[in-house]
Amino acid sequence: MNWFLFPLSDKDVLVTGERVLYRQRRHWAATLPEFAQFLAVLFLHSAFSMRTTTGMNEVLFLGTVIAVLVLLPLFTRARWETWHLVVVAIVIFWVLQSRVSIVGLTSLLVLLMGCRFLVRAVRWAFYQRTYLTDRRVMEVDGFLGIQVDSMPLTKVTDIMLRRTALGEVLGYGTFRVESAGQDQALSELKYLLYPEDFHDMVVAAPTWRAP
Repeated sequence: MNWFLFPLSDKDVLVTGERVLYRQRRHWAATLPEFAQFLAVLFLHSAFSMRTTTGMNEVLFLGTVIAVLVLLPLFTRARWETWHLVVVAIVIFWVLQSRVSIVGLTSLLVLLMGCRFLVRAVRWAFYQRTYLTDRRVMEVDGFLGIQVDSMPLTKVTDIMLRRTALGEVLGYGTFRVESAGQDQALSELKYLLYPEDFHDMVVAAPTWRAP
C-alpha cells in the first residue's frame, strides 16, 4: 500500500503470479535536462547581475543564446502538470503586484528551478522504476500519487533499441515499442540502464509472440 510519499513496492504493482525479469531506475542522465535548465537560469541570473561589466559582452551574449536554447524545451516539449501551472500563476501574480527588479525575478527563477531539479532527482532516485515482467512492460512512479503505465507483451508487434553517442559513453539506451492498436502508454523508454539486457529479455519473454 502506498502512503503518500512512500515509494511503491513490487506488491503494489504486480499481480498474483507475475514474475519480474527486470527492475531498474533510469540512468542518472535522465536528470540532466533539469540540471542543465537550472544551470541555464543560474547563468542568466549572473548575466543580468554582470550586465554593466565591461569586456564581457561577447561572452554574456553567447552564454545567453545557449541558455535560451537549453530552456526552449520547457515551452515546446515539456508536459505541464496542474501544479506547474499553479506555481506559474502565483509567480506572475506576485510579479504584477510588486515592483520586482530583473535580478530579483531571476533570483526567484533560480530558486524555483533548483527546487524543480531537486524534485526530479528525488523522483529518479526513490520513486521511478522501469519493470519488465513475464507479462508486461511497466513504468512506475509513486511520488505524490500513483502512476503505473503498462503495456502487455502480447500486444508488442515491433521493438527497437537505439543508443546515441552520449548513451554509448555513459551506458544508457532508448527502447522503442510498437504495439497493436493506436493507444500506446509506453511507446518509448528513455535512459534505460542495461539496454541490451532489457532488449534480450523482451525478445525472450515467454508470453511475447511476434506476429
